[in-house]
Amino acid sequence: MKKTTAADFKNALAAAGARPGDILLLHSHLPAFGLTEGGPEALIGAALEWLGPGGTLAMPAFTLSYPRTRTFDLAKTPSEMGALTEAFRLRPGTLRSRHPIHSLCVAGARAREIADAWAPSSFGPGSAFEKLHDADALLVCAGVGAERLTFVHFVEERVGVPYRGLKHYPGTVVMDGAPDPRPYAMYSRDLRFKLDLPGFHRTLHREGLETAVPLAYGTLFSYRAKELFVRVSDLLRKNPGLLLSPESPLPDLITGRIQCQP
Repeated sequence: MKKTTAADFKNALAAAGARPGDILLLHSHLPAFGLTEGGPEALIGAALEWLGPGGTLAMPAFTLSYPRTRTFDLAKTPSEMGALTEAFRLRPGTLRSRHPIHSLCVAGARAREIADAWAPSSFGPGSAFEKLHDADALLVCAGVGAERLTFVHFVEERVGVPYRGLKHYPGTVVMDGAPDPRPYAMYSRDLRFKLDLPGFHRTLHREGLETAVPLAYGTLFSYRAKELFVRVSDLLRKNPGLLLSPESPLPDLITGRIQCQP
C-alpha cells in the first residue's frame, strides 16, 4: 500500500495553494492518504506546521443527525465527518464553533474568532462560514470531490436560491456545560429537488476554479473562498438550477405552480 508522510502532505498543501498564515478548511477521506506515518495526528500536525503560527486549520465537525435527534453538546458530541475530523476535535487545544448541525473544529491563530462565531442559521450572517469567506480561506477536499464542499451552501443562502428555505430545528443544545436557549436553523433544501453534485464539480473544473493535486489514492482539490463565492453566485443568478439534477421541478417552482417546502 502507498503511504503518505507529513512531508508529502505539506508538499500537497503547498501545491494546492496553501500559504503560511492562511485559514484552511479541510474536508477529507482518510483512506485517500494510504498508510499515514504517525496516523491522523501526523496529518494534523503537518497542516498546522505548514500554515505556521499565523495560520488556522479548520475541519467540519458536523452533526447531520441533529435534525433527527435534536440533541447536541458542544464539548461531547462527536464529529460525524470521519476519523480525521474526530481526531482533530479531540486534540488538546482544538476549539469548536457554535452550531449544532454545521460546527467547525479549529486550531491556530484565528481559532477563537471562528469558534465564537454564532448565527441562528448555520450558513447565515455571523456564522463560521461567513468568517471563512471574509478571510478568503482555502477550501480543500482531500480524497473527496466538490460534493463535500459545504461552503457552497453559504453561497446558496446569500444568493437566495428558490429551492431552499430557512427551517428551524429546536432541540436540547448544551454549550459550555449549560443549556443554550437560542434558536437554531438551517437553510434546508426542499427534498423534491435532487442535487447533481458530480455535475457541479465538473462546472467548477470547467470554470477554472479548482486546483487538483494527486494523493496516494485519490486527488486533493482546492478552492479560494472569495473567488468561489463570486463566480458561483454569478452562475446561480443566471441559472438557479446550477446544482440541481435535470428532473428537479424548478420550472414549476419559478412559475409558482408549486411552493418551496424545506
